[in-house]
Amino acid sequence: DPLSADQSVLRDALLPQLAENLGTNVFRQVSEAALFEMGRAFFLDKDGVPSEEDHLAIALLGAVGATGTAKHRAVDEGTMFSWIRGLWETVAKTLKLRGAQLRAADRPCSQPRRGLDIVVEGKKIGHLGLLKKSIAAEWRIRQPVGVLEVALAPLLAAGDARKRPVPPPAYPSVRRDAALVVPAKTRHEDVLKAARKAAPKELEKIELFDVFRGKALGEGKKSLAYAFTYRAADRTLTDEETNAFQEKINTALVSALNAEIRKG
Repeated sequence: DPLSADQSVLRDALLPQLAENLGTNVFRQVSEAALFEMGRAFFLDKDGVPSEEDHLAIALLGAVGATGTAKHRAVDEGTMFSWIRGLWETVAKTLKLRGAQLRAADRPCSQPRRGLDIVVEGKKIGHLGLLKKSIAAEWRIRQPVGVLEVALAPLLAAGDARKRPVPPPAYPSVRRDAALVVPAKTRHEDVLKAARKAAPKELEKIELFDVFRGKALGEGKKSLAYAFTYRAADRTLTDEETNAFQEKINTALVSALNAEIRKG
C-alpha cells in the first residue's frame, strides 16, 4: 500500500531515502544537516525467504561537527569521514560493545577508500563512510556526505543499552593539543590505542581535528592533530598535572608509532 509511486517497493536499506532527504534540504538552501532514522529494511535470507530487520541510519551534510569560525569553511572528505567515524565510536563506547571493529571495505555506494564495514563479535552488521560523489550529485549535493547504517538487533545484543544517568561534572576540563608527524599508513585507531594505553584516568576524550599532508613533512608522512581533554572528578587539575599527563602520552605515541611531535 505505497504512499507514492516512487515508494512502491520494499527498501533493503535506509540510506537512499536519507540521501534524498539531504537533497531536498540542499534544494531549499539548507547548508548543513544531521539526520537519522530507525526503520525497517527487507531482504531475502540465505534460504530465499523474505525477511525484515530494524536498522539505524545516519547521514551528515555540511559543517555539522564544526564550531566558531570553522562553521564557515568548506568541509573536506577527511574531516567528514572523521565525523561519521567518530559518531560510530561514540555509539560503541556508550553501549560498551564487545568485540567491535572497523574493517576497510569498498562498497558500491561509498567513495573509494572511504568506506568501513562495522563488525561486532566477528559478524558484519553494517557500514559507514562517505557517499559516492556520483550518487550525491543526483540529489544536487556537491560536498562530502557522511553515512552510516547498522542493523539494530545485533548491535543491542552485543552491548549494554541500559541508560545510566551521569551527573554534570563539578570541575572544569583542561585541553592540550598535540600534532603528530607519522608514517602515511598510520591509522587513527592506532593513535587512539597507543594514547589510551598510556593515558591516566583523568583523560576524558581524544578528538582528531586536523589532517595535513604536504612536501614540508617529507615523503610518506602526514600530520595528525589531536585535542586531549582532561578532567578530574574530585578537584581542578593544575597545569603541572595536565602537562605531565600529556608528556607521558606524547612519549608513548613517539615510541609506539615512530612519530614526531610537531612544535609550535
